[in-house]
Amino acid sequence: MTAPTLTEAELREFTRRERPSAQARVLERLGVPYRPHPTDGVLLVARESVRAALGVQPVAANDPSARPPAYVVDVAAIRSHGTKAKAR
Repeated sequence: MTAPTLTEAELREFTRRERPSAQARVLERLGVPYRPHPTDGVLLVARESVRAALGVQPVAANDPSARPPAYVVDVAAIRSHGTKAKAR
């Protein structure tokens, strides 16, 4: 299971900044809410907030529409590909 907040490494990767003050400026520009941790000042950012700011819709694990569509492979068409004379 994924943690509800970004790790420090993920936050650095997402903001492309090292210092919490610089990270906060990037998050504010993107509209991502955050809170400083009360003991060390590291920014706490919810994963869902980042997804929402990026426009990513959460998908339920049991949602049938989230599954990839079932494809039917036409093996006969694959085998015959290239065997017919090409019309010019």
